[in-house]
Amino acid sequence: ATDGSGTDIPLLKPALAAFKASIIVPGLADHRFVARSQLRLPNPLRIMDLPGTLVVHNPFRASILLEGTNCAVYPCKGINAGNHSKCDIYWDAAVGNFTPEHIGETIPGASSVLLKEHPLRLAHLLDPEVIKSTFALVDGHSIIRLTGSMEISIGAFRTTVDYDETDVPVCLRLPLHPCQDFPLSNKVVSSRSVAEDLIFA
Repeated sequence: ATDGSGTDIPLLKPALAAFKASIIVPGLADHRFVARSQLRLPNPLRIMDLPGTLVVHNPFRASILLEGTNCAVYPCKGINAGNHSKCDIYWDAAVGNFTPEHIGETIPGASSVLLKEHPLRLAHLLDPEVIKSTFALVDGHSIIRLTGSMEISIGAFRTTVDYDETDVPVCLRLPLHPCQDFPLSNKVVSSRSVAEDLIFA
């Protein structure tokens, strides 16, 4: 504890109060935490906010409470010509941050959940046509990189984890392009095989 209350020995209290530790946990090669994402054009009254949602996958047995995210979003500048699910080069600067709002949603173990809609807060004002060309490079779809941190809780344990995910599929929902291949219900998918089909289809 930061107040030294983790010990009854007075001489150890200052040392424990100043003690800090960190651990690096490698990413999961076969499962991505953010499976895919979807954005809409902003409301004319809130032109700096792109409404967006994520499909989040929890590959672990324990439930995860996602408190919030502070992730910079980098759009793809050049999609791989031979594999449209890969990006060869991303923007040098982030287009915005996902998300300034509190999330507070639980992802059950071995499940995928479509989160409620939250804004991608733009770093700079973008014309709707620029948004379309940025997030709809190929047939209304594109790829983004998310990098930053996430606040998560597992039971009584709450922590901030660094997060960096590349090649996250994104679909920009437009009147003539409703992103039909994106799951639009808030249903929890708890079967591991179904969840993997959802993510890697």
